[in-house]
Amino acid sequence: MLIEVMVSIAVFGIVFTSLGLAMQQAFVATRGSKDLQVATQLVNERLEQLRAIAGDTLMAGASISEVEGAINSGEEDRLTGSDTYQFNGETLITSTSPVSGSPLNPYRSQVTTDGISITLATYATRCYQPAADPGSCNATSSAATDQELIRITVVANWVSPGSSTVRSVSNQSLVFSPSSCLSTSTHPFSAPCQSFMYAGANAAGGTLSVQGYNATTPSQSAPILATTGLESLEVRLPDATSSLQVEQVGRVKAVASGAYVLEDGQLATGGQSAIALATSDPSQTTTTNSQSLSAPEVTRSVARDNGLTISATGAAAVGAAVAAMHASSLSGCESALGVVQATGGPACGSASLTPTGTNSLSLAGELDGVNMATTLASVASPAGDSVAHVGAYTEDNPDSLCDVETPVGCAAGDLRSRSGAVQIGGLPVGLPAPSGWLGAAVLVDANQADATAETGPGVTTQTEPAVTGDSPVLRVWTGSGYNSIPLTTTTAGSTWTIPATSVTGSGVTVELRSPPGPGGEQSTDAGTVTLGDRALVLQGPTDCSLIC
Repeated sequence: MLIEVMVSIAVFGIVFTSLGLAMQQAFVATRGSKDLQVATQLVNERLEQLRAIAGDTLMAGASISEVEGAINSGEEDRLTGSDTYQFNGETLITSTSPVSGSPLNPYRSQVTTDGISITLATYATRCYQPAADPGSCNATSSAATDQELIRITVVANWVSPGSSTVRSVSNQSLVFSPSSCLSTSTHPFSAPCQSFMYAGANAAGGTLSVQGYNATTPSQSAPILATTGLESLEVRLPDATSSLQVEQVGRVKAVASGAYVLEDGQLATGGQSAIALATSDPSQTTTTNSQSLSAPEVTRSVARDNGLTISATGAAAVGAAVAAMHASSLSGCESALGVVQATGGPACGSASLTPTGTNSLSLAGELDGVNMATTLASVASPAGDSVAHVGAYTEDNPDSLCDVETPVGCAAGDLRSRSGAVQIGGLPVGLPAPSGWLGAAVLVDANQADATAETGPGVTTQTEPAVTGDSPVLRVWTGSGYNSIPLTTTTAGSTWTIPATSVTGSGVTVELRSPPGPGGEQSTDAGTVTLGDRALVLQGPTDCSLIC
Protein backbone atom coordinates (compact mmCIF):
# COMPACT_ATOMS: atom_id res chain seq x y z
CA MET A 1 0.00 0.00 0.00
CA LEU A 2 2.80 2.42 0.83
CA ILE A 3 4.56 1.66 -2.46
CA GLU A 4 1.38 2.45 -4.44
CA VAL A 5 0.99 5.78 -2.66
CA MET A 6 4.58 6.76 -3.35
CA VAL A 7 4.21 5.85 -7.03
CA SER A 8 1.01 7.90 -7.28
CA ILE A 9 2.69 10.93 -5.69
CA ALA A 10 5.59 10.67 -8.13
CA VAL A 11 3.23 10.47 -11.10
CA PHE A 12 1.27 13.51 -9.89
CA GLY A 13 4.53 15.43 -9.38
CA ILE A 14 5.65 14.74 -12.93
CA VAL A 15 2.26 15.71 -14.37
CA PHE A 16 1.91 18.98 -12.43
CA THR A 17 5.51 19.98 -13.10
CA SER A 18 4.92 19.59 -16.82
CA LEU A 19 1.63 21.43 -16.55
CA GLY A 20 3.28 24.27 -14.61
CA LEU A 21 5.96 24.68 -17.26
CA ALA A 22 3.29 24.68 -19.96
CA MET A 23 1.26 27.29 -18.10
CA GLN A 24 4.36 29.46 -17.59
CA GLN A 25 5.14 29.32 -21.31
CA ALA A 26 1.51 30.15 -22.08
CA PHE A 27 1.61 33.19 -19.78
CA VAL A 28 4.86 34.39 -21.40
CA ALA A 29 3.37 33.94 -24.88
CA THR A 30 0.19 35.79 -23.88
CA ARG A 31 2.19 38.64 -22.35
CA GLY A 32 4.40 38.83 -25.43
CA SER A 33 1.36 39.02 -27.68
CA LYS A 34 -0.17 41.73 -25.53
CA ASP A 35 3.07 43.75 -25.53
CA LEU A 36 3.29 43.45 -29.31
CA GLN A 37 -0.27 44.71 -29.64
CA VAL A 38 0.46 47.71 -27.38
CA ALA A 39 3.67 48.56 -29.21
CA THR A 40 1.95 48.29 -32.59
CA GLN A 41 -0.82 50.58 -31.39
CA LEU A 42 1.74 53.17 -30.19
CA VAL A 43 3.59 53.02 -33.52
CA ASN A 44 0.40 53.51 -35.52
CA GLU A 45 -0.73 56.32 -33.23
CA ARG A 46 2.58 58.15 -33.71
CA LEU A 47 2.35 57.60 -37.47
CA GLU A 48 -1.13 59.15 -37.57
CA GLN A 49 0.13 62.15 -35.63
CA LEU A 50 2.89 62.62 -38.18
CA ARG A 51 0.50 62.34 -41.12
CA ALA A 52 -1.61 65.13 -39.62
CA ILE A 53 1.03 67.79 -39.01
CA ALA A 54 2.11 70.54 -41.39
CA GLY A 55 4.67 69.85 -44.08
CA ASP A 56 6.86 72.66 -42.71
CA THR A 57 6.96 70.92 -39.33
CA LEU A 58 8.06 67.67 -40.94
CA MET A 59 10.68 69.49 -43.00
CA ALA A 60 12.12 70.97 -39.78
CA GLY A 61 12.92 67.35 -38.85
CA ALA A 62 14.67 66.16 -35.71
CA SER A 63 17.12 68.10 -33.58
CA ILE A 64 20.65 67.52 -34.88
CA SER A 65 22.01 67.86 -31.35
CA GLU A 66 19.60 65.17 -30.06
CA VAL A 67 20.55 62.82 -32.91
CA GLU A 68 24.28 63.29 -32.29
CA GLY A 69 23.77 62.83 -28.55
CA ALA A 70 21.90 59.54 -29.05
CA ILE A 71 24.62 58.26 -31.40
CA ASN A 72 27.48 59.25 -29.08
CA SER A 73 25.79 57.62 -26.06
CA GLY A 74 25.20 54.36 -27.95
CA GLU A 75 21.40 54.63 -27.76
CA GLU A 76 21.12 55.08 -31.52
CA ASP A 77 22.48 52.34 -33.79
CA ARG A 78 20.21 52.58 -36.85
CA LEU A 79 21.77 55.70 -38.36
CA THR A 80 24.91 55.87 -40.47
CA GLY A 81 27.15 58.71 -41.62
CA SER A 82 28.27 61.89 -39.86
CA ASP A 83 26.95 65.47 -40.00
CA THR A 84 24.43 64.25 -42.60
CA TYR A 85 22.89 61.00 -41.39
CA GLN A 86 21.11 58.22 -43.28
CA PHE A 87 18.38 55.85 -42.23
CA ASN A 88 18.01 52.79 -44.48
CA GLY A 89 20.04 54.61 -47.13
CA GLU A 90 17.86 57.77 -47.18
CA THR A 91 18.91 61.17 -45.82
CA LEU A 92 17.54 61.89 -42.36
CA ILE A 93 15.88 65.31 -42.04
CA THR A 94 17.47 67.29 -39.21
CA SER A 95 17.85 70.94 -38.27
CA THR A 96 19.18 73.15 -35.50
CA SER A 97 15.69 74.55 -34.83
CA PRO A 98 13.04 71.80 -35.03
CA VAL A 99 9.46 72.50 -34.04
CA SER A 100 9.19 72.08 -30.28
CA GLY A 101 6.61 69.52 -29.17
CA SER A 102 6.23 67.87 -32.57
CA PRO A 103 6.48 64.04 -32.86
CA LEU A 104 10.00 64.63 -34.26
CA ASN A 105 11.24 66.74 -31.36
CA PRO A 106 12.24 64.76 -29.44
CA TYR A 107 12.56 62.04 -32.06
CA ARG A 108 13.12 59.39 -29.35
CA SER A 109 10.76 58.94 -26.42
CA GLN A 110 9.92 56.42 -23.69
CA VAL A 111 6.41 55.13 -23.00
CA THR A 112 5.86 53.00 -19.88
CA THR A 113 2.75 50.85 -19.79
CA ASP A 114 1.79 47.77 -17.76
CA GLY A 115 5.27 47.36 -16.35
CA ILE A 116 7.26 47.59 -19.59
CA SER A 117 9.17 50.48 -21.13
CA ILE A 118 8.74 50.97 -24.87
CA THR A 119 11.21 53.15 -26.78
CA LEU A 120 9.68 54.97 -29.77
CA ALA A 121 12.04 56.34 -32.43
CA THR A 122 10.75 58.41 -35.35
CA TYR A 123 12.73 58.92 -38.55
CA ALA A 124 11.73 61.37 -41.31
CA THR A 125 13.79 60.89 -44.47
CA ARG A 126 13.78 62.36 -47.96
CA CYS A 127 12.95 60.27 -50.99
CA TYR A 128 12.13 61.09 -54.60
CA GLN A 129 9.29 59.66 -56.67
CA PRO A 130 9.93 59.49 -60.44
CA ALA A 131 7.13 60.88 -62.56
CA ALA A 132 7.17 57.73 -64.70
CA ASP A 133 7.11 55.35 -61.72
CA PRO A 134 4.74 56.72 -59.05
CA GLY A 135 4.87 53.50 -57.03
CA SER A 136 8.50 53.94 -56.02
CA CYS A 137 10.50 56.45 -53.97
CA ASN A 138 14.27 56.57 -54.36
CA ALA A 139 16.97 57.82 -52.01
CA THR A 140 18.28 60.26 -54.61
CA SER A 141 16.72 62.36 -57.36
CA SER A 142 17.54 61.38 -60.93
CA ALA A 143 15.45 63.95 -62.84
CA ALA A 144 14.07 67.45 -62.38
CA THR A 145 10.54 66.03 -62.66
CA ASP A 146 11.00 63.83 -59.56
CA GLN A 147 8.61 64.70 -56.75
CA GLU A 148 10.22 65.06 -53.34
CA LEU A 149 8.36 63.11 -50.65
CA ILE A 150 8.94 62.45 -46.97
CA ARG A 151 9.15 58.87 -45.73
CA ILE A 152 8.19 58.52 -42.08
CA THR A 153 9.29 55.42 -40.18
CA VAL A 154 8.34 54.74 -36.56
CA VAL A 155 10.15 51.97 -34.66
CA ALA A 156 9.25 50.60 -31.21
CA ASN A 157 11.66 48.50 -29.05
CA TRP A 158 10.89 46.75 -25.77
CA VAL A 159 11.73 43.75 -23.56
CA SER A 160 8.77 41.83 -22.15
CA PRO A 161 8.79 40.64 -18.48
CA GLY A 162 10.31 37.18 -18.18
CA SER A 163 12.26 37.63 -21.41
CA SER A 164 15.73 38.94 -22.21
CA THR A 165 15.08 39.38 -25.93
CA VAL A 166 14.68 42.89 -27.37
CA ARG A 167 11.60 42.88 -29.54
CA SER A 168 10.82 45.44 -32.26
CA VAL A 169 7.95 46.53 -34.48
CA SER A 170 7.86 49.32 -37.10
CA ASN A 171 5.59 50.95 -39.64
CA GLN A 172 6.12 53.66 -42.24
CA SER A 173 4.24 55.99 -44.55
CA LEU A 174 4.96 58.42 -47.41
CA VAL A 175 3.60 61.97 -47.02
CA PHE A 176 3.44 64.96 -49.33
CA SER A 177 2.25 68.54 -48.84
CA PRO A 178 1.47 70.49 -52.05
CA SER A 179 3.28 73.80 -52.38
CA SER A 180 0.21 75.40 -53.99
CA CYS A 181 -1.64 75.34 -50.67
CA LEU A 182 0.18 78.53 -49.69
CA SER A 183 0.82 79.24 -46.02
CA THR A 184 0.79 76.35 -43.55
CA SER A 185 -0.93 78.70 -41.11
CA THR A 186 -4.14 77.90 -43.01
CA HIS A 187 -3.09 74.45 -44.34
CA PRO A 188 -1.46 72.78 -41.32
CA PHE A 189 -2.27 69.16 -42.26
CA SER A 190 -0.90 67.07 -45.11
CA ALA A 191 -3.90 66.81 -47.42
CA PRO A 192 -5.12 68.02 -50.84
CA CYS A 193 -5.67 71.74 -51.34
CA GLN A 194 -9.02 73.27 -50.60
CA SER A 195 -10.57 76.54 -51.66
CA PHE A 196 -8.52 79.41 -50.29
CA MET A 197 -10.25 82.66 -49.32
CA TYR A 198 -8.77 85.81 -47.90
CA ALA A 199 -10.01 89.33 -47.35
CA GLY A 200 -8.84 92.53 -45.73
CA ALA A 201 -10.41 95.88 -44.86
CA ASN A 202 -8.57 98.90 -43.47
CA ALA A 203 -10.27 102.10 -42.31
CA ALA A 204 -6.94 103.89 -41.92
CA GLY A 205 -6.81 107.03 -39.81
CA GLY A 206 -3.78 108.60 -41.47
CA THR A 207 -0.64 110.31 -40.17
CA LEU A 208 0.38 113.84 -39.21
CA SER A 209 4.10 114.54 -39.07
CA VAL A 210 6.62 117.38 -38.82
CA GLN A 211 10.32 117.11 -39.60
CA GLY A 212 13.31 119.39 -39.10
CA TYR A 213 15.12 120.95 -42.07
CA ASN A 214 18.89 121.34 -42.42
CA ALA A 215 19.42 124.60 -44.33
CA THR A 216 23.19 124.02 -44.57
CA THR A 217 23.02 120.44 -45.85
CA PRO A 218 19.49 119.75 -47.19
CA SER A 219 20.24 116.05 -47.72
CA GLN A 220 20.78 115.62 -43.98
CA SER A 221 18.24 115.73 -41.19
CA ALA A 222 18.07 118.43 -38.53
CA PRO A 223 16.23 119.11 -35.24
CA ILE A 224 12.68 120.45 -35.42
CA LEU A 225 13.65 123.28 -33.06
CA ALA A 226 17.24 124.45 -32.99
CA THR A 227 18.06 123.61 -29.38
CA THR A 228 16.47 120.16 -29.30
CA GLY A 229 17.80 116.91 -30.69
CA LEU A 230 14.41 115.67 -31.91
CA GLU A 231 14.23 115.54 -35.72
CA SER A 232 10.70 114.25 -36.32
CA LEU A 233 7.41 114.20 -34.45
CA GLU A 234 4.52 112.12 -35.75
CA VAL A 235 0.92 111.36 -34.78
CA ARG A 236 -0.66 108.11 -36.02
CA LEU A 237 -4.41 108.53 -35.97
CA PRO A 238 -6.78 105.86 -34.63
CA ASP A 239 -7.70 103.20 -37.19
CA ALA A 240 -9.64 99.94 -37.64
CA THR A 241 -8.53 96.88 -39.61
CA SER A 242 -9.83 93.36 -40.19
CA SER A 243 -8.39 90.42 -42.12
CA LEU A 244 -9.05 86.72 -42.64
CA GLN A 245 -7.59 83.67 -44.33
CA VAL A 246 -9.63 80.49 -44.75
CA GLU A 247 -8.48 77.23 -46.30
CA GLN A 248 -8.04 73.96 -44.41
CA VAL A 249 -8.39 76.00 -41.23
CA GLY A 250 -9.37 79.62 -40.84
CA ARG A 251 -7.80 82.58 -39.05
CA VAL A 252 -9.44 85.95 -38.57
CA LYS A 253 -8.14 89.10 -36.88
CA ALA A 254 -9.77 92.44 -36.06
CA VAL A 255 -7.92 95.40 -34.55
CA ALA A 256 -9.17 98.76 -33.27
CA SER A 257 -6.17 100.97 -32.47
CA GLY A 258 -5.97 104.24 -30.57
CA ALA A 259 -3.67 107.09 -31.52
CA TYR A 260 0.02 107.08 -30.74
CA VAL A 261 2.93 109.46 -31.05
CA LEU A 262 6.37 108.70 -32.49
CA GLU A 263 9.55 110.62 -31.76
CA ASP A 264 12.25 110.03 -34.39
CA GLY A 265 10.36 106.94 -35.47
CA GLN A 266 10.15 105.42 -31.97
CA LEU A 267 6.96 105.01 -29.95
CA ALA A 268 6.75 107.77 -27.36
CA THR A 269 3.21 107.35 -26.01
CA GLY A 270 -0.16 105.77 -26.79
CA GLY A 271 -0.69 102.77 -29.00
CA GLN A 272 -3.49 101.05 -27.09
CA SER A 273 -5.35 98.45 -29.17
CA ALA A 274 -8.27 96.07 -28.96
CA ILE A 275 -7.23 92.89 -30.77
CA ALA A 276 -9.61 89.99 -31.46
CA LEU A 277 -8.17 86.74 -32.84
CA ALA A 278 -10.05 83.58 -33.73
CA THR A 279 -9.09 80.34 -35.48
CA SER A 280 -10.61 76.98 -36.35
CA ASP A 281 -7.26 75.21 -35.93
CA PRO A 282 -8.07 72.20 -33.68
CA SER A 283 -4.76 72.67 -31.84
CA GLN A 284 -6.10 75.97 -30.53
CA THR A 285 -9.35 76.83 -28.77
CA THR A 286 -10.14 80.43 -29.65
CA THR A 287 -13.13 80.20 -31.99
CA THR A 288 -14.73 83.47 -30.92
CA ASN A 289 -13.17 86.54 -29.41
CA SER A 290 -14.10 90.16 -28.71
CA GLN A 291 -12.29 93.07 -27.14
CA SER A 292 -13.25 96.67 -26.36
CA LEU A 293 -11.09 99.78 -26.63
CA SER A 294 -11.02 102.93 -24.54
CA ALA A 295 -7.85 104.79 -25.45
CA PRO A 296 -7.09 108.13 -23.74
CA GLU A 297 -5.79 111.26 -25.42
CA VAL A 298 -2.01 111.22 -25.82
CA THR A 299 0.27 114.28 -26.05
CA ARG A 300 4.00 114.90 -26.49
CA SER A 301 5.72 118.30 -26.61
CA VAL A 302 9.11 119.54 -27.75
CA ALA A 303 10.23 122.87 -26.23
CA ARG A 304 12.95 125.33 -27.25
CA ASP A 305 14.78 127.55 -24.81
CA ASN A 306 13.16 130.69 -26.25
CA GLY A 307 9.72 129.42 -25.22
CA LEU A 308 8.51 127.91 -28.51
CA THR A 309 6.88 124.51 -28.17
CA ILE A 310 5.70 121.99 -30.79
CA SER A 311 3.08 119.54 -29.54
CA ALA A 312 1.62 116.36 -31.00
CA THR A 313 -1.81 115.28 -29.78
CA GLY A 314 -3.59 112.04 -30.54
CA ALA A 315 -7.34 111.96 -29.96
CA ALA A 316 -8.99 109.72 -27.42
CA ALA A 317 -10.92 106.85 -29.01
CA VAL A 318 -13.42 104.14 -28.19
CA GLY A 319 -13.99 101.03 -30.24
CA ALA A 320 -14.38 97.27 -30.40
CA ALA A 321 -12.97 94.26 -32.22
CA VAL A 322 -14.88 91.02 -32.89
CA ALA A 323 -13.64 87.79 -34.51
CA ALA A 324 -15.58 84.56 -34.96
CA MET A 325 -15.09 81.15 -36.60
CA HIS A 326 -18.09 78.98 -37.48
CA ALA A 327 -20.29 81.11 -35.26
CA SER A 328 -23.93 80.11 -34.90
CA SER A 329 -24.75 83.79 -34.57
CA LEU A 330 -22.64 86.56 -36.03
CA SER A 331 -24.21 89.31 -33.97
CA GLY A 332 -21.62 91.99 -33.40
CA CYS A 333 -19.84 90.97 -36.59
CA GLU A 334 -22.21 92.69 -38.97
CA SER A 335 -21.09 94.42 -42.14
CA ALA A 336 -19.74 97.96 -42.16
CA LEU A 337 -23.21 99.16 -43.10
CA GLY A 338 -24.68 97.44 -40.03
CA VAL A 339 -26.32 94.44 -41.74
CA VAL A 340 -26.13 91.20 -39.73
CA GLN A 341 -24.87 88.43 -42.02
CA ALA A 342 -26.49 85.02 -42.35
CA THR A 343 -25.29 82.35 -39.93
CA GLY A 344 -23.16 79.41 -41.03
CA GLY A 345 -20.26 81.38 -42.44
CA PRO A 346 -16.75 79.99 -41.89
CA ALA A 347 -15.40 83.25 -40.47
CA CYS A 348 -15.95 86.94 -39.90
CA GLY A 349 -14.16 89.84 -38.29
CA SER A 350 -15.17 93.42 -37.57
CA ALA A 351 -13.38 96.39 -36.02
CA SER A 352 -15.11 99.68 -35.18
CA LEU A 353 -13.62 102.91 -33.92
CA THR A 354 -14.73 106.43 -32.96
CA PRO A 355 -12.16 109.17 -32.13
CA THR A 356 -13.53 111.53 -29.48
CA GLY A 357 -11.20 114.48 -29.86
CA THR A 358 -8.88 116.27 -32.26
CA ASN A 359 -5.61 114.91 -33.59
CA SER A 360 -3.15 117.73 -34.14
CA LEU A 361 0.35 119.12 -34.52
CA SER A 362 0.62 122.63 -33.10
CA LEU A 363 3.10 125.39 -32.31
CA ALA A 364 2.83 127.59 -29.22
CA GLY A 365 4.81 130.39 -27.60
CA GLU A 366 5.97 133.94 -28.32
CA LEU A 367 8.82 135.13 -30.52
CA ASP A 368 9.89 138.78 -30.13
CA GLY A 369 6.51 139.53 -28.61
CA VAL A 370 4.56 137.87 -31.41
CA ASN A 371 2.09 135.12 -30.54
CA MET A 372 3.29 132.15 -32.65
CA ALA A 373 0.33 129.89 -31.83
CA THR A 374 -0.28 127.82 -34.98
CA THR A 375 -2.23 124.74 -35.92
CA LEU A 376 0.23 123.02 -38.23
CA ALA A 377 -2.23 120.19 -39.00
CA SER A 378 -5.36 118.80 -37.42
CA VAL A 379 -8.10 116.22 -37.92
CA ALA A 380 -11.31 116.78 -35.97
CA SER A 381 -13.60 114.12 -34.53
CA PRO A 382 -15.84 112.43 -37.13
CA ALA A 383 -19.61 112.35 -36.91
CA GLY A 384 -19.66 108.58 -36.30
CA ASP A 385 -17.57 105.43 -36.16
CA SER A 386 -15.35 103.88 -38.80
CA VAL A 387 -15.86 100.15 -39.41
CA ALA A 388 -13.72 97.56 -41.20
CA HIS A 389 -15.44 94.21 -41.81
CA VAL A 390 -14.40 90.95 -43.50
CA GLY A 391 -16.23 87.66 -43.85
CA ALA A 392 -16.27 84.29 -45.55
CA TYR A 393 -19.82 83.11 -46.08
CA THR A 394 -21.56 80.06 -47.54
CA GLU A 395 -25.20 81.12 -47.12
CA ASP A 396 -26.88 83.81 -49.16
CA ASN A 397 -27.25 87.21 -47.56
CA PRO A 398 -30.08 89.00 -49.36
CA ASP A 399 -29.50 92.75 -49.80
CA SER A 400 -26.06 92.37 -48.26
CA LEU A 401 -22.74 90.62 -48.91
CA CYS A 402 -22.36 87.32 -50.79
CA ASP A 403 -25.96 87.10 -51.94
CA VAL A 404 -25.36 83.82 -53.86
CA GLU A 405 -25.35 80.62 -51.82
CA THR A 406 -22.30 78.43 -52.53
CA PRO A 407 -20.90 75.47 -50.57
CA VAL A 408 -17.35 76.59 -51.39
CA GLY A 409 -17.89 80.04 -49.93
CA CYS A 410 -17.53 83.69 -50.79
CA ALA A 411 -14.96 86.11 -49.37
CA ALA A 412 -16.12 89.67 -48.73
CA GLY A 413 -14.80 92.86 -47.25
CA ASP A 414 -16.42 96.23 -46.73
CA LEU A 415 -15.65 99.35 -44.79
CA ARG A 416 -17.01 102.70 -43.74
CA SER A 417 -14.31 105.29 -43.16
CA ARG A 418 -15.31 108.57 -41.49
CA SER A 419 -13.16 111.65 -41.07
CA GLY A 420 -13.74 114.96 -39.33
CA ALA A 421 -12.66 118.29 -40.81
CA VAL A 422 -8.98 118.47 -41.79
CA GLN A 423 -6.66 121.51 -41.73
CA ILE A 424 -3.04 121.55 -42.94
CA GLY A 425 -0.62 124.49 -43.04
CA GLY A 426 -1.71 127.12 -40.56
CA LEU A 427 -0.13 130.52 -39.88
CA PRO A 428 0.62 132.13 -36.47
CA VAL A 429 -2.37 133.91 -34.97
CA GLY A 430 -0.15 136.84 -33.95
CA LEU A 431 0.61 137.79 -37.57
CA PRO A 432 -1.82 139.35 -40.06
CA ALA A 433 -3.27 136.65 -42.32
CA PRO A 434 -3.59 137.15 -46.10
CA SER A 435 -6.87 138.44 -47.43
CA GLY A 436 -9.36 135.59 -47.84
CA TRP A 437 -7.40 133.27 -45.54
CA LEU A 438 -9.61 130.62 -43.84
CA GLY A 439 -7.07 129.42 -41.29
CA ALA A 440 -5.02 126.90 -43.28
CA ALA A 441 -3.52 126.29 -46.71
CA VAL A 442 -5.52 123.06 -47.12
CA LEU A 443 -8.96 122.37 -45.68
CA VAL A 444 -11.10 119.27 -46.10
CA ASP A 445 -14.72 119.02 -45.01
CA ALA A 446 -15.84 116.14 -42.84
CA ASN A 447 -16.67 113.20 -45.09
CA GLN A 448 -17.41 109.50 -45.28
CA ALA A 449 -16.24 106.80 -47.71
CA ASP A 450 -17.95 103.41 -48.16
CA ALA A 451 -16.53 100.50 -50.16
CA THR A 452 -17.36 96.84 -50.77
CA ALA A 453 -15.65 93.96 -52.55
CA GLU A 454 -16.42 90.24 -52.69
CA THR A 455 -15.37 87.25 -54.73
CA GLY A 456 -16.15 83.54 -54.93
CA PRO A 457 -17.66 80.90 -57.24
CA GLY A 458 -20.77 82.42 -58.76
CA VAL A 459 -20.19 85.90 -57.33
CA THR A 460 -17.60 88.56 -58.16
CA THR A 461 -18.59 92.13 -57.44
CA GLN A 462 -16.82 95.28 -56.43
CA THR A 463 -18.20 98.65 -55.44
CA GLU A 464 -15.74 101.48 -55.90
CA PRO A 465 -15.36 103.59 -52.76
CA ALA A 466 -18.00 106.29 -52.75
CA VAL A 467 -17.36 109.52 -50.82
CA THR A 468 -20.48 110.82 -49.16
CA GLY A 469 -21.44 113.56 -46.74
CA ASP A 470 -22.97 117.03 -46.89
CA SER A 471 -21.32 117.85 -50.26
CA PRO A 472 -17.77 117.58 -48.84
CA VAL A 473 -15.20 119.88 -50.43
CA LEU A 474 -11.40 120.04 -50.54
CA ARG A 475 -10.11 123.64 -50.43
CA VAL A 476 -6.57 124.52 -51.58
CA TRP A 477 -5.06 128.01 -51.09
CA THR A 478 -4.28 129.84 -54.38
CA GLY A 479 -2.56 132.91 -52.95
CA SER A 480 -5.68 135.05 -53.08
CA GLY A 481 -8.45 132.56 -52.38
CA TYR A 482 -9.19 128.84 -52.59
CA ASN A 483 -9.81 126.18 -55.22
CA SER A 484 -12.91 124.33 -54.06
CA ILE A 485 -12.87 120.70 -55.22
CA PRO A 486 -15.97 118.52 -54.68
CA LEU A 487 -14.81 115.22 -53.17
CA THR A 488 -17.83 113.31 -54.44
CA THR A 489 -17.07 113.90 -58.14
CA THR A 490 -13.38 114.77 -58.56
CA THR A 491 -11.13 112.16 -60.17
CA ALA A 492 -8.52 110.56 -57.91
CA GLY A 493 -4.94 111.52 -58.73
CA SER A 494 -5.76 115.16 -59.43
CA THR A 495 -3.05 117.56 -58.15
CA TRP A 496 -3.03 121.24 -57.07
CA THR A 497 -0.07 123.49 -56.20
CA ILE A 498 0.00 125.77 -53.17
CA PRO A 499 1.98 128.96 -53.91
CA ALA A 500 4.62 130.18 -51.45
CA THR A 501 2.98 132.41 -48.83
CA SER A 502 4.58 134.69 -46.25
CA VAL A 503 3.24 136.92 -43.47
CA THR A 504 5.16 139.60 -41.54
CA GLY A 505 4.56 141.59 -38.39
CA SER A 506 6.66 143.19 -35.61
CA GLY A 507 9.85 142.18 -37.38
CA VAL A 508 8.89 138.49 -37.58
CA THR A 509 8.33 136.76 -40.93
CA VAL A 510 6.81 133.30 -41.36
CA GLU A 511 6.76 131.53 -44.73
CA LEU A 512 4.86 128.58 -46.11
CA ARG A 513 7.42 127.43 -48.65
CA SER A 514 9.01 124.24 -49.91
CA PRO A 515 12.62 123.88 -48.62
CA PRO A 516 15.44 125.23 -50.81
CA GLY A 517 17.01 122.81 -53.24
CA PRO A 518 20.51 121.27 -52.87
CA GLY A 519 22.05 124.43 -54.40
CA GLY A 520 20.04 126.78 -52.21
CA GLU A 521 17.56 127.67 -54.95
CA GLN A 522 14.24 128.94 -53.60
CA SER A 523 11.00 127.25 -54.53
CA THR A 524 8.03 129.25 -55.76
CA ASP A 525 5.50 127.01 -54.07
CA ALA A 526 4.68 125.69 -50.64
CA GLY A 527 3.90 122.17 -51.81
CA THR A 528 1.27 120.18 -53.67
CA VAL A 529 -1.97 118.42 -52.81
CA THR A 530 -2.94 115.19 -54.55
CA LEU A 531 -6.33 113.51 -54.19
CA GLY A 532 -5.52 109.93 -53.27
CA ASP A 533 -6.86 106.83 -54.98
CA ARG A 534 -9.38 105.13 -52.73
CA ALA A 535 -10.03 102.22 -55.12
CA LEU A 536 -10.21 98.73 -53.67
CA VAL A 537 -8.14 95.88 -55.07
CA LEU A 538 -10.24 92.83 -55.84
CA GLN A 539 -8.19 89.65 -55.89
CA GLY A 540 -9.22 86.12 -56.76
CA PRO A 541 -10.12 83.56 -57.73
CA THR A 542 -11.11 81.40 -54.79
CA ASP A 543 -12.06 78.36 -56.88
CA CYS A 544 -9.65 75.57 -55.91
CA SER A 545 -9.64 74.20 -59.46
CA LEU A 546 -7.93 77.39 -60.57
CA ILE A 547 -5.19 77.56 -57.95
CA CYS A 548 -4.45 73.97 -56.89
